[in-house]
Amino acid sequence: MPDPLTPLRILIIEDCESDHDLLMLKLREAGFAPHSLRVETVAEIREALLRDDWQIVFSDFDLPGFDGLLALEVVRQSNAEIPFFIVSGVIDEEQAVATMKAGAQDYFFKGKLTRLGPAVSRELRESEQRRQRRHAQAELDHDRNLLRHDRIRFVDVMSHEFRTPLNIINVAAGMLARYGERMGAPERQERICEIQDAVTRMTRVIDKVLLTSRIELHQWSLRPERFELAAWCKEFLAHNTGSLRERERIRVRIAGLPSAVTWTCASSRFHCRTCFRMP
Repeated sequence: MPDPLTPLRILIIEDCESDHDLLMLKLREAGFAPHSLRVETVAEIREALLRDDWQIVFSDFDLPGFDGLLALEVVRQSNAEIPFFIVSGVIDEEQAVATMKAGAQDYFFKGKLTRLGPAVSRELRESEQRRQRRHAQAELDHDRNLLRHDRIRFVDVMSHEFRTPLNIINVAAGMLARYGERMGAPERQERICEIQDAVTRMTRVIDKVLLTSRIELHQWSLRPERFELAAWCKEFLAHNTGSLRERERIRVRIAGLPSAVTWTCASSRFHCRTCFRMP
């Protein structure tokens, strides 16, 4: 069986119907199944460009009231990427060079169309490559915009996460500096605990950021580790509650736990995946 013909949507700017028919014949002989629209005026060109998404444009050079250079300009105003070919019987070398400089992909004499098929295939292939590059660039720009947005949001979140503990440190340190000599030992210790808790909170935030970065870069490893669950729970509460007063109000009763469990953890002891396995 012969290879199927390649569908091709073409706009033909031509005032001679027989020349249009010849072009269609040569395209079929080259392996295309062309769907064409023939137009003769600038207004019809503009209307046709709005009506359909053409893959390629063929234009005569000598047209009633205008020439191929104006036809090319009108097409480029609507679509800067669509392949544009001049097919003419009267074009001279100077005019051909002018159209190529203006952005036409190629030109043909109407009596010499032997390389028409390969030229069309080439331009369709290059047009698809340009489309893919534009699509890839658009995706890259989109990703860059997302990254820029995420970076701004990250700065906002980190600013909030650090501002609160820094304020606590500033207030507690200020009170110690001003009134430390008049404070009793329990009150001084409470201020010191507030500073330590704030530092711990900031350290925890930094650890989370570093761990996330390592996960993204695949610079982490998992390993099994046995530990005392009851002791870990108490340590967790100590690192995740607020002031000394808050911890004193918490009463914990641990019962019925196994003596030890195994989990899979990353390199940081406080950032582990909760994959518990009872012995």
